[in-house]
Amino acid sequence: MVARQCPVCLSVGTLSASHVRNAQETFMMVLVPFIHPFRCSACNWRGMMGRMSLVRHSRLNAALNVLMYSVLVVVAIQLYGVIHDSLHPA
Repeated sequence: MVARQCPVCLSVGTLSASHVRNAQETFMMVLVPFIHPFRCSACNWRGMMGRMSLVRHSRLNAALNVLMYSVLVVVAIQLYGVIHDSLHPA
């Protein structure tokens, strides 16, 4: 097994798997199942990494963030409409 290198402090062998902390990370793992959160024990960096390559603040991540928040807004608007209609019947 090849030891991973931290992208910030460049330490080798200091990265370990981390737990998913929020909905954005959960959504990313569902959308792109081969990436997982990692943390560096030397500099405390935390980010998403693939099996052998780093997935940082790329255009793909930015696009996925926009998509995720857009979906959340649409769901919130739809949910508001359902709740509003149930509380104020015509």
